[in-house]
This record gives sequence, C-alpha cells and structure tokens, in this order.
Amino acid sequence: MIKKIANDWRVKVGIQNLVGLIPGRMGFALNERLTRFIRGSIVERDEPTPRILKGLNNFKVIREKTGFDFAGKTILEYGTGWHGIDLLLLHLLGVDKIYTLDHYQYLELENMMVEIPYFDAPEVLDKVKAIGDPATVDRRWEAFKTASEEFTGVAQLLEHLNIEYFIAKSCLSHHLPIEKKSIDMFYSESILQRIPEKDLISGLQHISEHLLKPEAIIFHKTDQNDINLQHNRNNPDGARLHYLQYSDFVFKNFISGRFNSQNRLRESDFIDIFNKQQINILFLESYYKEADLPFMEQFKPKLAKRFRDKSVQDIVTAHSRFIGQLQEGKPQDQPINRVFVQEV
Repeated sequence: MIKKIANDWRVKVGIQNLVGLIPGRMGFALNERLTRFIRGSIVERDEPTPRILKGLNNFKVIREKTGFDFAGKTILEYGTGWHGIDLLLLHLLGVDKIYTLDHYQYLELENMMVEIPYFDAPEVLDKVKAIGDPATVDRRWEAFKTASEEFTGVAQLLEHLNIEYFIAKSCLSHHLPIEKKSIDMFYSESILQRIPEKDLISGLQHISEHLLKPEAIIFHKTDQNDINLQHNRNNPDGARLHYLQYSDFVFKNFISGRFNSQNRLRESDFIDIFNKQQINILFLESYYKEADLPFMEQFKPKLAKRFRDKSVQDIVTAHSRFIGQLQEGKPQDQPINRVFVQEV
C-alpha cells in the first residue's frame, strides 16, 4: 500500500522535492534509499535483464548504421548509472578507454556483480561477438571473470576496465582532465532529457568543440515523457504528456526538482541542438503511441505556449534514438534517415 501511494506522481514529486532541500550528500543518500524502496532491490533473475539486451541493441544499431569499430576506441559516456552494464559491454567490444560522467556516484560493485552471470548466457555473449571481434570478446570476458573474483570495490572494477569515473554537476566536462580531441564516440542512454537545458547546451558545445575527434560518432537515447510516470504501467492514454501543459515557471519551480529534473525538450529541439554543435543526424528512430495522436489533437490547446507551434507528431514522440556524426563546416542539408516506431 505504501509503495502504491508513493507511486502516485503527485506524492512522488512532493517527497522528492522535499528531499531535494536536504543539502549535499545527505540529500542524495536519502533519495537513493527512497528510490530503492519504491523500485525494489536488485535481484537475481532467470534470464538476462532487459537493460543488458537494450545496451546490446544500441551497440548493434551503431555498428550497422555507421560501421563503427569499437576496438581500440575512446568513449565518453553521460550517465554512469547504477549497474555499469554498458561499461562492461563496451569493454568486451574492445574499447580501449572510457570516460564516464554522472552527477552522483550511484555505481556500486554489488550492482555490477549481480549482472555478471547473465553475460555467460549465449543470447548475450553471442550477440556481443556478432558486434565485435569474437576472439577479443572471449579473451576479455575470461580475464574479467578471473579478475572480478578479487574485486573489493568499484575502484578495482574501474581500473580493470580502464575507466575514469567523474562526478560533475549536470555532467559538465569543462574542467575535467579529458584529453582534447580524443573521443571517438559520445554515448548516453536516457540522460539528456534530465539535464537542465542551459547546462545541456553548454556541455554539448564544449564536448563537440574540444573533446570529439573529427567525424566522431554520437549515440543518444532520449525519453521525452514525464519521468514521474516512468515506472507506472497503467496510465491512461496521453498521461505521460500531461506535464507539457504547465508553464515553464510552474514546472521549474513546483514540479521539476533536484532529483526529478526534466527539461521537456522535444525531439525537434534535440535535433536543433545537435545541428548547432555541427553534429549531423545520420539515423533517427522516433517512438510514439498511436493512441497519443488523437489525444494530443484534443489536448493541444491546453499545452504551454512553448509547445503549441510544434507538430502533434513531434509532441507525442516519447522516445528517440539518435545516431550522428561531428561534421565541422558541413551543415545538415540532407533529409534525416528516420524511422517511426509505434510502441505497444
């Protein structure tokens, strides 16, 4: 019953915004405990977690659409997260160096180790080998399993994977010791929509101008829907888009807070931001629900002014997968290779 009440978005927002008033690490620690209570602890399963399969699919699409060879590359990741699944996948694919940024250290050795047995499953290891060099995958996987038996903390894990893990407000990299023009691929999974718009633009500008190699690849999965309803599966049509009705003043001051920050950018906004940083979109998947289209046709007059000039399709697109490339001096003058995907 308590979990059901806490999953009500109004209760969730109220609690998180109150917790957000607690300064420093104390606020983060309490928010983390509450999040674990609502979602439940990480437990062992009989099959690979959906998050492992999602990461595999992301890297498979990157390989298919760009021919990107992960071997020997340097990767920059926004949003380290709780489990480090993508970090291990990238290591197995032959990546040489990874920089990963988060606004708080959520990654724990225990979370990673719970996931390890699933990587031995054929549906995981075989898919990794289909993306990278099979011999490299086997060699690195066996070495990791052996080394992991001696890990006593995250530091040893990161050292083995050759990862530098940074904590920075809004994932801003301006003052971090990352080698200039060293990044072959810039990657994130459901992070960009969480960063305040001003910081997001500043961060992407710094990365594109100073850190990305010429013609570096970018991959970003974005979620353009209300994070407060993210784990609720029984919402009526259009509920995840209701958050677009509030003015910026109301939303920023009373709904979006320290631990549930959302910038409400739509897919078209992300395209514009990327293009301004001289990143051309090579491939785009746009996910939406068919039922949200007629809902939004009726709901559109209630939207905040900033959204009313956008197309209904743009507004209801709730998830996007962007693959792009830094192409300095070459504006995007070709239509984007775009696929619309209807969600179940």
